[in-house]
Amino acid sequence: INNSMKKIIIKTYENKDHEASVSLIKDELNISLDDLKYNEKGKPYLKDGSMFFNISHSRGIIGITISDTEVGFDIERVKEISEDMRKMLYDKIYDEADRLNNSDDITSLQKVFTIKEAYLKYLGIGLVMDIENIIIDYDNSTIKYKDKVSGYFKSYEYLDFVFSIVSSEPLDFEIEYRGL
Repeated sequence: INNSMKKIIIKTYENKDHEASVSLIKDELNISLDDLKYNEKGKPYLKDGSMFFNISHSRGIIGITISDTEVGFDIERVKEISEDMRKMLYDKIYDEADRLNNSDDITSLQKVFTIKEAYLKYLGIGLVMDIENIIIDYDNSTIKYKDKVSGYFKSYEYLDFVFSIVSSEPLDFEIEYRGL
């Protein structure tokens, strides 16, 4: 994959999450399921290591990111929630830097969550650490947790969803929206 082939594809789906994920991986990577392996936390990767990808879905929206370097991706459909739930998420997700750089509305909360979740998926570990301890450096577009490797992030808002990507190098991805 060359730099111009780094891409994010976002589309709607109607079938089950897992079926949509498998179909998108097979179609976009032009592979069979035999070409996939999974790490101990369930992150899929290609056996031959020829490219990296990550996939996410939320309420009828699915996305995949494809790259020549390690990548994490998360997407969330913005949905209004109760004031109590919003406050709980704000307290659980935000650290001091997040509070200084974002409002406490649901779109901002989900944006910060997708950045942090994409970072965990980038590391290949899932939600196993205290998400509020993941530090976003908004000035440098980087993200880090203690002694773990840092990554570069970028976040997007489109229609009624937000999505974020974390990669090992500064981000320049082509975005393709299908059927939205």
